[in-house]
Amino acid sequence: MSKVAVIVNSCDAFNDCWEPFIHSMTKFWGDCKWPVYLISNFKEIECPQGFSFLKVGEDRKFASNLKYAIERVDAEYIIYLQEDYFLNQKVNQEALGKHIEYCIHNDIDYMRLGMPFIKGESVSGIYTKNKLADKYALCLQAAIWKRKTLHSLLFDGWSGWDFEYKIQQYAIREGMKINILGINEENKCLGINYVTGTAVRKGKWTVSGYEFLKNEGFEEVTGNREKEGFFFFHLQEVQGIFRIPCLVLVRIMKKMKWNF
Repeated sequence: MSKVAVIVNSCDAFNDCWEPFIHSMTKFWGDCKWPVYLISNFKEIECPQGFSFLKVGEDRKFASNLKYAIERVDAEYIIYLQEDYFLNQKVNQEALGKHIEYCIHNDIDYMRLGMPFIKGESVSGIYTKNKLADKYALCLQAAIWKRKTLHSLLFDGWSGWDFEYKIQQYAIREGMKINILGINEENKCLGINYVTGTAVRKGKWTVSGYEFLKNEGFEEVTGNREKEGFFFFHLQEVQGIFRIPCLVLVRIMKKMKWNF
């Protein structure tokens, strides 16, 4: 098997997430067989064996920081996570190993390990093949990346939002051939599952992130950030035909600074 590393993208501004995240990893993925690198600027905390901090220095935004970090990691494939992806279900290490093997043998550049679940051609009964033009076919949720491919898509100075909104159009314009798979919704237990909406959104704890902190004994951290309102949180998670009107409501609430 090719060399694999778990990269947890972060920065010092999110250091309040580090301990809960590491706790979630040890609780739900304690048998992880690959080294875990947590990106920071200058700070670090004590962490268990198998974890280490990769300091990138002054914050130069998402793409520059991540590019600098992965250039210093000896791996051909990267499992990408972020510090607020608090795991909440047991990770199937054997299944992940098989996903990596599938990526190697089939020259897959990117395999989504959970949300968003995008319709497409079924592959091996586990995966869905996506086109580069499919909405959110490439995104920053948990995924397996071919290191070389990810590196080629990181442009200095880009924020995470820049990546999410621009990367697919860039790749299409440049005629890039990117082999994209995602785990289908029926097999999401074979991926990596974490709190709904991630633990932090727009600088606030999400409802699910806040509940995780309370349930797992990190109540002292909850005061570090404002908490999203219950209604505001759930509007953003609506799927299907009501998603667009709900997102319109979310936009109005943001403009009016309503958080209930």
